[in-house]
Amino acid sequence: MVAEVIPNLTNILQYQDTKLVEHACVCVSRIADSWSHNADRMRTLFGDSLVENSLSLLSAGSSGADTVPVKLSPPTYTALVRAIGTGANASPEIASKLLERGAHKIANGVLTCVATAVPSPGSPYARSSDQQYELLNLVSALLPSLPEAVTRGPEACTPSSPTGRVTRQTAAKEEGDAQMDDSPVAERVRSAAPECVRSEAMLAFEAKLEADSELITSYATTLYGTLIHVHEHSSNSAVRHKCMLSLWKLLYYSTPANLEVLLRTSPISSFLAGLLGNEDKEVAMAALIIAEQLLEKLPDIFRKYFMKEGVVHQLDRLMSPEADADEGDADEGARARGPRSPRPTSIRSTLKLGQRARELKIAHFAASTDAADDCNSGATKGLRQLKELCSQLSSAPGAPANADLEAAAVNDAALLGKLVLVLTEDEGASTFELLGSGTIEALKRHFTFGGLPDTLSNSEKGDWASRRLRDFVSVAMPPGSGVSSGLHELVGKLCQAYNVLERLPVVQSTPPPGASSGIAGSLSALAHPIKLRLCRASGERSLRDYSGNVVLIEPLETLQSVEDFLWPRVQRPDVPAPAPGRAEADAAKGKGKRADEPAGRMTRSMTKAAAKVDTDAPSKGKDKALEDAPDAAAPHDGAKGARASALTRALRGDVGGSPPPAEEADAMDADEDPPPLDEDDSMDDIDEDDYAHDLDDYEHEEEVPMAEPVKDIDPGTDGGRESDGGESAGAPDPGVERPPSPTGGGEADAGGSAGERKRAAASYAAAAAGGSKDGKGKASEQHFVFSIDGRDVPTGMTIISALNGALAERNAETGGQPSQQRRLWDTVHSISYRRATDSDAGAGDAERPESKGVTAVGCTGSHAHSSDALPCSLAKCTPGYDALLVLRRLWLQAHETLAARGLGGDFPAHLAARFTSTKLSSKLSRQLQDALVLSAGLPEWCAQLMQACPFLFTFEVRRQFFYGTSFGLPRALQRLQQQGVDSGTAERGNGGGSRHTQRGEPRVARLQRQKVRLSRGDIMASAFKVMDMCAGSTATLEIEYFQEVGTGLGPTLEFYTLLGHSLQERKLKLWRDDGDVPSAQNDMDTDGAVASKQGKGAPEAEMVRANCGLFPRPLATKASRRERALKHFRLLGSSVGKALQDGRLMDMHLSPAFWDLALARATDGGRAADVRVSDVDPALAATLAKLGAYVDEYDALQSQGRHSEAKALAVDGATIEDLCIEWAVPGYRDAELGGGVAQGTGVGPAELRSYLVAVKDATVGAGVEQQVAAFCEGMAKVFDMRTLAPFSAEEINELVCGCTERWAKAMLVEHIKFDHGYTAASAPCGFLVEILSELGADDQRAFLRFVTGAPRLPPGGLAALSPRLTVVRKHVSGEAGNTPNNSPSPAVSKQMLLTGDLPSVMTCANYLKMPPYSTKAAMRERLMYAIHNGQGSFDLS
Repeated sequence: MVAEVIPNLTNILQYQDTKLVEHACVCVSRIADSWSHNADRMRTLFGDSLVENSLSLLSAGSSGADTVPVKLSPPTYTALVRAIGTGANASPEIASKLLERGAHKIANGVLTCVATAVPSPGSPYARSSDQQYELLNLVSALLPSLPEAVTRGPEACTPSSPTGRVTRQTAAKEEGDAQMDDSPVAERVRSAAPECVRSEAMLAFEAKLEADSELITSYATTLYGTLIHVHEHSSNSAVRHKCMLSLWKLLYYSTPANLEVLLRTSPISSFLAGLLGNEDKEVAMAALIIAEQLLEKLPDIFRKYFMKEGVVHQLDRLMSPEADADEGDADEGARARGPRSPRPTSIRSTLKLGQRARELKIAHFAASTDAADDCNSGATKGLRQLKELCSQLSSAPGAPANADLEAAAVNDAALLGKLVLVLTEDEGASTFELLGSGTIEALKRHFTFGGLPDTLSNSEKGDWASRRLRDFVSVAMPPGSGVSSGLHELVGKLCQAYNVLERLPVVQSTPPPGASSGIAGSLSALAHPIKLRLCRASGERSLRDYSGNVVLIEPLETLQSVEDFLWPRVQRPDVPAPAPGRAEADAAKGKGKRADEPAGRMTRSMTKAAAKVDTDAPSKGKDKALEDAPDAAAPHDGAKGARASALTRALRGDVGGSPPPAEEADAMDADEDPPPLDEDDSMDDIDEDDYAHDLDDYEHEEEVPMAEPVKDIDPGTDGGRESDGGESAGAPDPGVERPPSPTGGGEADAGGSAGERKRAAASYAAAAAGGSKDGKGKASEQHFVFSIDGRDVPTGMTIISALNGALAERNAETGGQPSQQRRLWDTVHSISYRRATDSDAGAGDAERPESKGVTAVGCTGSHAHSSDALPCSLAKCTPGYDALLVLRRLWLQAHETLAARGLGGDFPAHLAARFTSTKLSSKLSRQLQDALVLSAGLPEWCAQLMQACPFLFTFEVRRQFFYGTSFGLPRALQRLQQQGVDSGTAERGNGGGSRHTQRGEPRVARLQRQKVRLSRGDIMASAFKVMDMCAGSTATLEIEYFQEVGTGLGPTLEFYTLLGHSLQERKLKLWRDDGDVPSAQNDMDTDGAVASKQGKGAPEAEMVRANCGLFPRPLATKASRRERALKHFRLLGSSVGKALQDGRLMDMHLSPAFWDLALARATDGGRAADVRVSDVDPALAATLAKLGAYVDEYDALQSQGRHSEAKALAVDGATIEDLCIEWAVPGYRDAELGGGVAQGTGVGPAELRSYLVAVKDATVGAGVEQQVAAFCEGMAKVFDMRTLAPFSAEEINELVCGCTERWAKAMLVEHIKFDHGYTAASAPCGFLVEILSELGADDQRAFLRFVTGAPRLPPGGLAALSPRLTVVRKHVSGEAGNTPNNSPSPAVSKQMLLTGDLPSVMTCANYLKMPPYSTKAAMRERLMYAIHNGQGSFDLS
């Protein structure tokens, strides 16, 4: 019966209806799971047509896909991959069929999306380890299993459970799948295929591979590099071992000729050397077997490479007695760890690892060969050469003192030239040789103070160190060398060496039970309460003990919330009541909740906890404690109304300092210290049914929307006013703290059930958590000092951060690893409290230890060479520290060398890529995508390396770090949450949304929004009011316009676009202008702001033209114009800062020189700026260069007494007198030129040199200093500008104003969603794709502004646009279904479509409504008319 529907399923896979196709894929997956043990049935299922259609669907996720008919959701895509992999494992015939049809190429295309450090925004496939595992399982199944003679246990590299089945625990939770997962590994039961059985079909498959060598050649060349890359950058053990198994098969079935080809692209020897050094001895054993096979196939080649890449060195290490002892200890440790050990246990070799390594070395390296000679001498030729050259440097230890430093420098330069040749000639030195020769340490000494006489001062030593570095870079990077330069090779090997040496810890969080993994799981975990036991400190007698209760509190709450909850319950009646608590004081003042705290659920759900008493406490006291713990909910009918009443009582009385009920006081009033509690105290004494009931109610409450008043901006008044609607009545100002509302609700219904009372008790950990400071921002009185494991913890610290910090310290003391941390949600955590004393004052004011951004980075400047330490707190004993130091020195000097050659703004992309470490980028990206890690605080190395060596990370990772650390935790979590939503919806193509956006999904970071309504006719004046009001607020700014109904993202983006264009108007006289000479009207002193005509922004003819980017013109002399200019630069700084904070785009391309000056000022010289006139005005720089050459020659002739010749000198045929140079800034006579000379004074040869200095200072120095300072002042109102230091100036411009890109048809089809009447195969959609791919730059800008509100795309291009660009069918006038009462209508004529309806958009959703035009010409004409004439208003469409 099932077989009968297979043809129908096969046909459905070709449909364009995404939902129908997904259902068919699910059916195929379930059938495959059911038939997995029956090869005949699997062959029936996977016929030729189904294989073709399935592979077509899988190719939609491939990075090289040309067309994308239908995109599947991630779970369905993974299920289909698993089904195909199951079929390939079940039948060699199916595997052969898949291999012939290029299944390996499709899998490689998807895996390539994660082979990079960070998947591109438009390629969210393969982000979860579940999907990677299934893809790799398919890749492995495409080749026959390994014969038993090769290895005992064909799945030797695949961890499995004791039952032989892949489970959630063994396939995903080992070694931190939370680093990479976006969805949980499915908890399935699937038997491992018995690959060890060599059936006739398997033998036939092997014979086919031998006969048709092209199959294995294509497989090997396609997947070899990708498999190695995924293995090196994945943190999931199951994924890594599947990679290793696939590589093992690839190498085993490859012919010697194939192996020689593979070695040209990526050497396997260094990879095997790393595996042989793995602490897991069974992985090392597998690598050893692979090494034996390679030596048997290509003995001459691999003897050489194994010696050169360190494989023989690892064999010697394994042969040592210490390794055998370690192996024995490891076996004992494996037995002690039990069944949850992450170590695979399926390899059962009969030989010890050391013995097998010894046999391998004797067999292949004992003969009289060059490799054997190197082996016996203990060094290769390259290693010996490097050692010899390093020992001859003047900076080498023990080198004789050389008084002639010049001669030593010349000799060192020659030696370094030879070292470069060793690195580049032939195959070059390997990473192993670079490490073993001590070259890194030698370069570090040479580039610092090594070998310099003590008689030199530190400044002189710094100059010599700079010269050494400069000489080396000049030799290693000669002009025009490109990718063949020695610096290019050296930097690549230094990065590889650091990747081998570094041991930076990766924090691996573990979500609570029941939560999914990945981004969604870590975010949802923050809505799960943590169990606390609050214990009175030993010796404390002035407070009651509360350890009989277990309190539930959300991870993002602070210890201040615990204090506000605990104080009224543990204070003794004889102790004077303190001033009102924070919550009561703030509620009395009517202050709002802080906008930078997680909003929405914070006022109800995020302030909930349950106090439950142990079984040995009096039952009456337990009931009373449960009854009196209130909830933060607003009054509703039924049970929720009772809970709200309880909260009201708490806010009115209990929180303010009233003593607890008598029964509860009796239960807590014992003077003796409580008995010691075990750290692993479980929840056995709590009713699990009640607890589960509480959590169920806790997680499914609706969010409480926050008030969002609309402020009307009237440029003629001093500030904005709230609209008259009820929405703004009594609404708080943005960014002001607001406690849970104390209004509403009476006494709780006495007839409420016990379950209702218990659920009410589960809602309160700190009813006053909304306000930790009073209305004036001053901290209230501190009552307690909290401690964990005997260490005091600031009350401003979040619960999750405090617990993780204590756990990290505990692991550091005991030698535990971050990956071994216990689940925070499985344990009752004990926190001690004692009464605060005068000496503890201020301890509670400590800031929340969120993930910190970069504060100052020294990116350029020769001063960076004067120290042998990195400009961060990274310890010098950190593995790989010297390699980092050398890399940083080379990076700085390469910039300086290129700048000296006139290429300062054009750092070669190939060289920048060599400085980038994909391994470190991948590590940091995993940390930034884990909400639990962000909440608890990133590891210290993240900020340290970002501060000292930002070049190690890709631009995308640095951008993630910037947004994850610069604007506070709530915004970081909000962006992470949006990223999870985008990755869940982007792949659905024409289908629905993601499950993460459903109504029941908890949101942990909902920010306040400040809505502002203003007039289009006066954008500039309104902008001043808006930024004065909102720049210092953390609320998200949203713009509306008078007389328009549009609101949300589109109008807000257009506001920044209009403001950017207005700030570029010539009339403002802010910028240098490379366009036409300003007219007399432009030279007039107009102090008023310039209004954009018709609210569409300044016309292009009225905007400045800056070929090198916008750079300030010299400041005017007149005070009023000077102050007006500075005011506009402050506005620009605030606007750019607010746009960055809210993730908006501003169409203003500032000059890189301007950003360099601004960052140099913001970092107090930590980032030096060597700005030249040629960077901002090449024409002026050329003129000044000619005048400089003239004055040099003039002075030389005058010094020789040749006065007549000096007087006859000319510049371009004219004497200096004929040029009529006046003492004024060229082109800007309203600016003052310093130097103590009157404006307008003639300049002769004697004054020319002073004139040139003054002009340069006025152009890029003192003449623009105040404008740069005003810009920095405006941006400082929003965030710390120093956090932008890891970016180059061009990268900052991309962050601020986005990017542009050329649109190819395939890219448009991949990243545009066609829905509601359209599919990718619809004729109008084909017309649209062709039209968009043919747009010029100006038309593309107009289209983007029409659709999104901004003329440029966000960083990442169209793939990163959020929401995704969606095209839907628009019903034209007169069309059926678009007439009154849906009455029949005549057929729509072609002429009506040509002259009738126009396309319309919903800019907030990037939603393009396109009528079904019958021809491409008609669509182009209507679309061009709409995008050029349909802007300037947001109305209903």
